[in-house]
Amino acid sequence: MFPSNYEPPASNSEGGSYTKIKEGEPAKLRILSEAFVGYSYWTADNKCVRSELRFESTPNIREGDKQKHFWAFKVWNYTTNQVEIWEITQASIRDALWGYWKDEEYGDLRNYGLKVTRTGKALETKYQVIAMPPKPLSEDVAIASANTPVNLLALFEGANPFSTGESADTPVVDEDF
Repeated sequence: MFPSNYEPPASNSEGGSYTKIKEGEPAKLRILSEAFVGYSYWTADNKCVRSELRFESTPNIREGDKQKHFWAFKVWNYTTNQVEIWEITQASIRDALWGYWKDEEYGDLRNYGLKVTRTGKALETKYQVIAMPPKPLSEDVAIASANTPVNLLALFEGANPFSTGESADTPVVDEDF
């Protein structure tokens, strides 16, 4: 019925998956790439516009929205068991990650897992980020990452970062992150 070498596509092969931190459901993540950083805003047509540089103007910006600074990473989500893109606009999460990055006992964010918990709603939303003890990436996750190319540069082009083609897991950015 199926070719002998057939494997059904992974759940994120048709467009990918973005990490969502749900209220009261801690997410355990492992960062797999260097950071892609930039700015974004949402248009009135409900489309996200991203740039590596701060926008001088934001045409057609959604009412009540403003441009936000973001970090984006290729991550392994232990809850969903898949490679995802984690786009972070929340300053509290970025501040926590920056603290771990600068801490000599933790350092490189790719060397350990993170447990992220969200509480509250709307303007009352708070995030807690806890770093797990540093340890090597498991073979299963390393294989899944290698088999799931993610072109994070596509975020700036409005393209699908999960589409097949050249991978950009490692950007050309300042090595000090």
